[in-house]
Amino acid sequence: MRSDRVLIWALVVVLVLVLIPLIGILGMIAMHGTMGAGMMGQMGGMMSGGMMGWGLVWMILVAVALVLFVAFLIRTASRE
Repeated sequence: MRSDRVLIWALVVVLVLVLIPLIGILGMIAMHGTMGAGMMGQMGGMMSGGMMGWGLVWMILVAVALVLFVAFLIRTASRE
């Protein structure tokens, strides 16, 4: 039982470390993408607006799924 709890907390830490850069990228897109500068403005020739929109939707869905998964794991670990 103790090793399961350690494994769950290790997984939570790894997921949070993956989630932090993803949220940072979403913030950069939100701040600079609307002004036509920064990351999205420079990639204008490479991707169409629809592709950038789908990429943004995908990143938001992944971030939400990771947050919910972390919450589920923390709830499971705290019950034991």
